[in-house]
Amino acid sequence: LALADCTEIIVRRTATPDVLAHAYFVRGVTWGGMQMFPRALADLDAAIALQGDKVEYYDARGVTRALLQDPDGAIHDFDVSLKLKPDDTLALMSRGSAWDQKGDYPRAIADYDLAVKAAPTNPLILLNRGVTFANMGDYAHALADDEAAITMAPQFSGGYSSRCLTRATWGKDLDNAVADCDQALRMNARNFV
Repeated sequence: LALADCTEIIVRRTATPDVLAHAYFVRGVTWGGMQMFPRALADLDAAIALQGDKVEYYDARGVTRALLQDPDGAIHDFDVSLKLKPDDTLALMSRGSAWDQKGDYPRAIADYDLAVKAAPTNPLILLNRGVTFANMGDYAHALADDEAAITMAPQFSGGYSSRCLTRATWGKDLDNAVADCDQALRMNARNFV
């Protein structure tokens, strides 16, 4: 329904530029949710061409670019987001992920650190930073971030999945790694870790 409604607005071309841009944005996000990332990118490009001052448009396109294995494009979009809104936690966390994708772990950690300062109660930032620490081979810091995220949000299965993966990759405390995976699966049977 979202696709149909947005397409109708776009096809009619009678909407104001801001409404048309928003229709492209919503349709792009919808395509992204359906994992049709090239279509999402095209619509998000159109939204930004019409209204280039919306942080959420750049955030969405940056995430889409990262999913399309374009970390440089993603970093560019998150840079723009952060110029428009310096405390944009999503942009900081997502740019950290893009730096991680490029293998630039120090920049990734620096962005995650800024995101943690901006949103100290967001467990996803800790889990993402933990992934970067693990990619660096710094499993002690990765495990510390996993445990802090679990303490912050014990009802979130992702923390247990992440701690399971950290322990298993590190090759230490494997009995507890299995227990963490079991806990994650009890909480969310669709957990992939």
